[in-house]
Amino acid sequence: LSSLQGHKETRFLAPMMPLLVIFCGHGCQQLTVISLKWSKTKRILLRLLLIGVIGSQLPLAWFFGRVHFNGAYQVVDKPRHRIDSQGGSSVFFLTPCHVTPYMGYLNRPRVHLDFIKCHPPAVDSVMLGEDGNVDIQLQKFDLIVLFEGDSFRYSEFFKESGYVECERSDNSSILAIGSNKSRGDLLIYCRDREIVV
Repeated sequence: LSSLQGHKETRFLAPMMPLLVIFCGHGCQQLTVISLKWSKTKRILLRLLLIGVIGSQLPLAWFFGRVHFNGAYQVVDKPRHRIDSQGGSSVFFLTPCHVTPYMGYLNRPRVHLDFIKCHPPAVDSVMLGEDGNVDIQLQKFDLIVLFEGDSFRYSEFFKESGYVECERSDNSSILAIGSNKSRGDLLIYCRDREIVV
C-alpha cells in the first residue's frame, strides 16, 4: 500500500517498529511451535527457506540504505568536516523540507542552521517558504546546500554574493526516475573568502 502513495514519509513509520518486531517475534514463535509436528526434513527446509528470504533482503537493504539517494546524508558530512577544518558558523539548507537529516546528523550545536520551512499557508507572512525570495536571508550564511537542478535559479545571486561551488554529493543511482532524477546531485556553495561583497 505504501508503494502506491505519491508522497512517502517512511520516517513516520519508525515509531511502529517496536510493535512490528513484537508481531514478527510472535509469528516466529508460532512457526516454531507448528513446525515441531513436522518431520526433520521439513523443518530443515523451512529454516533454509527463512535464511534465503533474509539473505535475499540484505543486498537490497544495503543498496537502498547506503547507495540509492544517500547524498542527503553524505552532504551533511561535508559541511561538518569543512566547518571543523576551515571554520564557518552557519549553513542554510536550500532544499525541500525533510530532505536532509539537518542538525541530528550535523551534530554541531554552535553552528547556526536554517532551512526552507514546511508550514501551512496561513503563516506564510512570518515564515520562509519554498517559493519565497530567500536572497536576503541567504547572504548571512557561510555555506548553502541545494540540489543541482535548483542551482540555476540562484546562479545570479551566487555570482553577485561571492559564493562558489565547493562540494558535491552524488544523490542518485540508475534507479532514479521523475523529479528525483531531475534534482540531480546535492551541491554545497561556500562564500569565496577572496571576494569581498
